[in-house]
Formats: sequence, structure tokens, C-alpha cells
Amino acid sequence: MKIYFHSLVLTFFLLCCSHPLGPDTTALSQEELLSLAYENNSKRMLDDFFSRWQQEIQPINEEEFTSLSEIEQAIYELFEKFYDPRYPSKVGGSEWGDKLYQGYSYFIVQNKVYYRQVEEPGSENTLWFGSREEYEQFLATRDSIDTFRPRVDFSSTSVVYLAGKYESLLNDFLGQQGEGEGENRLQFLKK
Repeated sequence: MKIYFHSLVLTFFLLCCSHPLGPDTTALSQEELLSLAYENNSKRMLDDFFSRWQQEIQPINEEEFTSLSEIEQAIYELFEKFYDPRYPSKVGGSEWGDKLYQGYSYFIVQNKVYYRQVEEPGSENTLWFGSREEYEQFLATRDSIDTFRPRVDFSSTSVVYLAGKYESLLNDFLGQQGEGEGENRLQFLKK
């Protein structure tokens, strides 16, 4: 009887602990992993999703950086110097308060940055548009960096880049849902 009981306890222990952190998700695509994480309300799977995203899309490396134009390098350097969503007051404050992004594990950095070189910085017409046509001309003559991946690093918050498939993946995950479902999914991502 004693051996039977010990065997039963050992079997139960092995079954319970074979996947102590949940199912194996390594074979799932990022889309499947995000959906499964949401369906199971699993913070661990959501962390796996973001961790895999971070590994997949890395910040710009030195070779890529040196191949950029001088103005593109300057845009990267400006962003890297000033971007810190944890403390918006460092760059003029935030209308939503200085603690808006504190406590998050990941920051998502947009993949496209628009810029325009001006001949006379500080002139009246630099950012003032007298008509809709002037504004449309400005938009038509601006340039962009379409695969923007700045090198920003925070001790307690990781950075992922909204590049490649991730923009459409997140739009699909958040959009085209029933009433209130998109907000529920957004709140899940904010975990």
C-alpha cells in the first residue's frame, strides 16, 4: 500500500510539474502566441511574445548607422538623446502627467520618422502654413526613415520596434473586434 501511495504521489507530482509555467509555446507563431496569451489571460505568454519580438528586431547596428546620410544620423542621435517616456518632464512635460509610462515592461518605438530639412532654421515659414496647399506641399516634400530602430536603453524597461510584421499584427489584434473588445485587448497589452 505504501509503494502504491508513493507511486501515485510521484506520478501526480510529475504531471503537475511537467509544464510548471504553462504549455510549450516555442512552436507558435507570434500571432498565435499573442492570441493564446489573450485567450488564457497569461502574463507569462505575453512576456514571451514581447521577448521574442525584442530578439527578432534589434536596434540599428554601427554598420547600418554609418551607412545613413548625415541628416539621418543626426535624427537618430537627437532621438537617442532625448527619448525617455518615463520622465516626459525632461523634455518639456506631458499634458497627461509625468508618470504616464512608469511601470511598463516594454516601450514600443514607432518604425517611421518624418523629417524635413529647412534652409533657414527659425524663419517665419519653418512650421507655419498659411494655407492648406502650403501644408500639403510640406507633407509632399518631407522625407522619412522607414525602418527607424534607435539605440535606446532603459534599466527596467525593454524596447521593441514597431517594424516588419508587428504593426499589422497589433492592428489586427486590436482592431475589427466586437464592441469593447478592442479596449479589452489594449488593456491586456498594457499588462
